[in-house]
Amino acid sequence: MSEDEKPNWKSRFYQCHFRFWKKPLWLRILVGFLFFCSAVIISVSLIYLFRFPKGWHHCLFIGTDLNAHNKYLLSATAQILGTIFALVFSIALVAGQTVARYTHRAVNIIFDWLILLYAGTFALVTIWVLWCIQYPSNSLTRVALVIGGFFILSIPVFIFHLVQRMNLQWIPKRLKEICVEALKYSAEGKAREMIDALDNIVTVALKQGNLEALEAAEKSLVDLLLEVGRYHNDPQRKQPELHRKVFETLYAACLEAIDNPRVPQVIIEKLGKVGAQAIEEWLKSSDIPKDATYEEIKKEIPQTALYAINIIMIVEKACKKEIQDRLLFACAVALGEMLKASTLEPLWIYIASKVKHVCERFKEEQWVRSWSDKVRKLKSDLGITS
Repeated sequence: MSEDEKPNWKSRFYQCHFRFWKKPLWLRILVGFLFFCSAVIISVSLIYLFRFPKGWHHCLFIGTDLNAHNKYLLSATAQILGTIFALVFSIALVAGQTVARYTHRAVNIIFDWLILLYAGTFALVTIWVLWCIQYPSNSLTRVALVIGGFFILSIPVFIFHLVQRMNLQWIPKRLKEICVEALKYSAEGKAREMIDALDNIVTVALKQGNLEALEAAEKSLVDLLLEVGRYHNDPQRKQPELHRKVFETLYAACLEAIDNPRVPQVIIEKLGKVGAQAIEEWLKSSDIPKDATYEEIKKEIPQTALYAINIIMIVEKACKKEIQDRLLFACAVALGEMLKASTLEPLWIYIASKVKHVCERFKEEQWVRSWSDKVRKLKSDLGITS
């Protein structure tokens, strides 16, 4: 993910604010009431802290054995911490298994080192509070209550963090990032595992009809086609096999879901942008003369762009039903995106021939003739003459 795509803290705040105000009125009132009660409890606790410097919690047990009540408070805190630990983390493990059916790599991504560190610290704090029962002094009791209260109040933050990491729209992006990191260190095996994990998400999401997860995985695969392609053009870190693996995964996903045009349409639209970006990067870094022929530049054209064109043409050929009219038009638009980026004349002519081929189908096929006006406008915008 580029720096421009990463949301800053302001955008995250506005997103959370918008989501909160979309909730039902009763839920907003309940949340406000809980915050009000928490503020009152904290305020009263601070008052007692200064009013009873020898042990503010002893105000509830005036005239009794303070050591006994220190032990009682420590024991109750330990029991609460232990109960919450067992309940929350068992639920987290069960929830993680539901996501793992898409790919077993999801468990490793969800339960990262931060969550494991938090769980380990939570367990150590619970054990430490139990140890404090042997030495029930006022100072230890205060510290134990404060630390225990902090960990209890941190549970909502932990759950929110866990839910964010279990989002099936976020997991594919993380898999893509791990794959790119693996490529930087020439860890081809790790990169291949991430590609297989994304492919598995596509397969399972397609069977279960989870279109959101499916689209997120497909977009990550197309982005990965561009990332791996950058290494493909680097002689020292060339990964042609991985590049072709991503290509095969994408066109297989398109053909498997061709009866559900929305699925391949997401891939095609993304391929148009990625192919155009690959061409732009190549033209900026190359020193090819303007009078070069297509045969002279054929071997230097970025493989990502060629793969994108091949997938689009494969999908175009598979479009044979009226329900696939939008998908066929998306193929023409995607090729048009790459045509706009092609400032080199031989490449422009080559991609323009592909666009013309797709546009001809809108004249030949009866079921897509209603798109003729849009196709005519597209060709005019691209500067293609019939």
